[in-house]
Amino acid sequence: MMSLDKIGGPDVNQLLGTLGEGEYGLFVCLGAFSLAATDLERNRPKLRLVDGEGFVEMLLANYPKLSPRYRSLIPLKNIYVPDIGRA
Repeated sequence: MMSLDKIGGPDVNQLLGTLGEGEYGLFVCLGAFSLAATDLERNRPKLRLVDGEGFVEMLLANYPKLSPRYRSLIPLKNIYVPDIGRA
């Protein structure tokens, strides 16, 4: 079993340190964020953290709106599965 570390407060603070006046920060990871990282987000209105689950949700919700160029990079197709459990 593989253990994945969460993105912590120091990584998020590093991003915050690069922001200038009037800039916003977006930190996207495919894993998860630690409690310290999410606490930083909660206290910084110009910071947004997107974890792996949130990224997939945003991708699926907006996939039809993506240009063909980006849809070709992430080729998805709809698959319909009948719900035969309901009678």
